Amino acid sequence: MATAGFVLADGFWPFVVAVSTATGAKAAGLAARAPLIRHHGGDRPQEFRSYLRAVTNVGISLGALLAGWAVQVGTLDAYRILVVGNALAFAAAAVVLVALPPVAPSPAAGGPRSS
Repeated sequence: MATAGFVLADGFWPFVVAVSTATGAKAAGLAARAPLIRHHGGDRPQEFRSYLRAVTNVGISLGALLAGWAVQVGTLDAYRILVVGNALAFAAAAVVLVALPPVAPSPAAGGPRSS
């Protein structure tokens, strides 16, 4: 819900707190992505990763379309609607993520840096 903090930020320091929280949440999400792909991707994690990328691209395209609408309208309420909609999309993704079964840690795969 860090993204929703952007609507409430009314000065420099609240904005810094919102950006820092959102950045930390994004970094945590990226760190959790690889184990989830490895676990749920089965024997073909590359195919699963490409499917996720395609779904992400569709989401980015829809977001760009809505951002174009907000720029065309040019009101504060239009921008607030975008930020709140983005926060709701993150909340929906969090609900899906929490519903997934836990992934047990697995040993690191061998490679050039494992020695």
